[in-house]
Amino acid sequence: FLQIPEAYITWGSGRTYLRVGTQVFNWGTSDFAAPADVLNPTDLRRGLVAGTDPTANKIPVLAVEGVTGIGPFTIKGVIQPFFTPSRFFLSGWDDSIGAIAGGGGFAFPDLSSILGPATSDHIGDQLLLTDRPQDRPDSATFAARATLQLDTVDLSMTAVHGWENLPRVQFEPALAAVGAQLIDSIGTGQPIDPFAAAPLFDQLNQAIESGRPLLEGRYERRTLVGMDASIALDPFILKLDVAYTFERTLYTQDFFPVTRPWLNSTIGLEYIMGDELQILTEVFALTVMDVRSNERLQLIEPISAPPSTMDIAGEERSVALGGAIAAIRYNMLDGNLNLDLVAVTTLNRGDWFFLPALNYKLSDSQKVSLSAFVIEGKDRGYGALFSHNDRVQLGYTWSM
Repeated sequence: FLQIPEAYITWGSGRTYLRVGTQVFNWGTSDFAAPADVLNPTDLRRGLVAGTDPTANKIPVLAVEGVTGIGPFTIKGVIQPFFTPSRFFLSGWDDSIGAIAGGGGFAFPDLSSILGPATSDHIGDQLLLTDRPQDRPDSATFAARATLQLDTVDLSMTAVHGWENLPRVQFEPALAAVGAQLIDSIGTGQPIDPFAAAPLFDQLNQAIESGRPLLEGRYERRTLVGMDASIALDPFILKLDVAYTFERTLYTQDFFPVTRPWLNSTIGLEYIMGDELQILTEVFALTVMDVRSNERLQLIEPISAPPSTMDIAGEERSVALGGAIAAIRYNMLDGNLNLDLVAVTTLNRGDWFFLPALNYKLSDSQKVSLSAFVIEGKDRGYGALFSHNDRVQLGYTWSM
């Protein structure tokens, strides 16, 4: 997976500097959930969890960052003049988004076998886009962050006006219904009822003949505000990280896109013993607000009938997904050998991930690693959809 590296030029004077180039940002106190750390698009071709390094799947972006210090305050401003999309596999790989869509009643063809692996990798994630943001000033991303440092306490406020990580996709209703029948047919082993499917195919043909697109995909704006704080109580660090997104695209369990407010919060505790041992625990909660009474959210709620069959005005609810993360890093041989263990679970969905990794530093520019990825789940959540994706990886990294 070759991508543009982080490379920039910095001009500074005192506590003020200006940085221009391709950059990776790490905003917030959370090491994993990072509610307001959204300035970099993500490379999801290796999955939602790329490894024990939470920054490994960030894509560097062209940006201008300005920083200045005034007394106990540090103020940052970032402008990204061009839109950069995330990367993902639509189909053909274990981590493809097609597996999630399949859970909602859609069947994507295996693009790798049709187009070839290289072409599928290059354009596969662009096939869902019918409306890409233009390279104009009004498509830029703007962000600001202010930090107050008082002895052992750091308090920060963040605001970001950017783009969502994945495109919002809406399917022609007839195509969605045909896909749902196809999935049901595969699951039950029974052929599709031609009498039930005939009207849907007729609607699908009418859509094609009239020139209506079978799907529409576009990236939506994302605006969020956040607050994070850390308190150092040697050898512990207590962390709090909260962000509110005004509008976020999610999908119902029939894969219909909806836009709802989203609150993401994390509480963490870190223990550090010199350069040898680091232990980190985080508890997080994702809360989707203003969910209508007749909606069930894909990957977040259990598969079951909606609480009501009619959308009663004013009858709305909040849906929460809670989880916990535990991570341990142990350094040996003067820091040249690292053992990393990361475990993640969603408390109310039963998903869990386990990621052990062993890294050995051959030199300042070379590293070898041996890692594993184990995932389990139930009730058609993320863990259940990708439970077949356990793997062991051997890696070699060279940098300059």
